[in-house]
Amino acid sequence: MAQHAPAARAVDASGADQVTALNNVAACLGNRARPDEAFALLSAAFDIGRRSMPISHPIMDVLMGNLDKIRNRAKQYVFQQRFL
Repeated sequence: MAQHAPAARAVDASGADQVTALNNVAACLGNRARPDEAFALLSAAFDIGRRSMPISHPIMDVLMGNLDKIRNRAKQYVFQQRFL
């Protein structure tokens, strides 16, 4: 019997669900002007996603975009608090 090359890494459904849930809660925190907490959740979601799905997965694309946005907001938030 011929051996087939392994298919692209499968997505762990529970990991994808965890990443989605953490991303959603982080979005709520970000909207409530709590960027540090949002960034912590997005970072945890990224760690889970990295272990459970390929980096090219659409969920990871959304997550990385949200990480960039909240990182920028957190810097802005810290800057405003320090100098106002």
